[in-house]
Amino acid sequence: MSYDILCFKHCNSKSIFCKTIPEKCPICNIKLINLSIEPFLLPYCCTKATNNPTSIVLKPSHGSFCNDYNITNDMHIGLVNSQCQLYEYDHRGITHNNFNDWSDCIVINDLIPESWYYHWDEVLSQLVINPIWSSSNYNPASFNCYNFIIEFLKLLNYNNLKFIDKEHVFNEFFLPKLRYTLKYIYIYRKLKNNCCYIA
Repeated sequence: MSYDILCFKHCNSKSIFCKTIPEKCPICNIKLINLSIEPFLLPYCCTKATNNPTSIVLKPSHGSFCNDYNITNDMHIGLVNSQCQLYEYDHRGITHNNFNDWSDCIVINDLIPESWYYHWDEVLSQLVINPIWSSSNYNPASFNCYNFIIEFLKLLNYNNLKFIDKEHVFNEFFLPKLRYTLKYIYIYRKLKNNCCYIA
């Protein structure tokens, strides 16, 4: 499924979003010849976890961002090492390389320089074998994937990063990208039943 969105401007300052360029401007109904801004592809809000080494990844607990997510849904978070191996913690305990569920996620990368990649991998490999991350310890409210990430960041100890709680991690890393994602989702859903969306 394609989530591509095109954007252009024609007769005024409003942006016109579409999946395919129409023959006529939806604002002035004139044939599109001279555009004030040529069509360009909006950067897609999500990507595959496997394309992003040494990253933290976020996705809806169920479904995809564009088709299923709304602001009240639970989110799930995971870690990717320098070899693009994916680790996550949930009711199953530690899961390794469940790539099918991570093809559409928000990615936070560029967290560390390349000289830290080995340390990132070592910390993660030690973390995932700790028996504390067993399925029996999992609690959706009090001991979950966010605890897994916070513990990893504490052990990584890069630039003295200190995270108080899940909210701090979320606000620090994901909130700016989630804002863009929500805007993208809004436009994408408007285009499901309309050829163009004007904003």
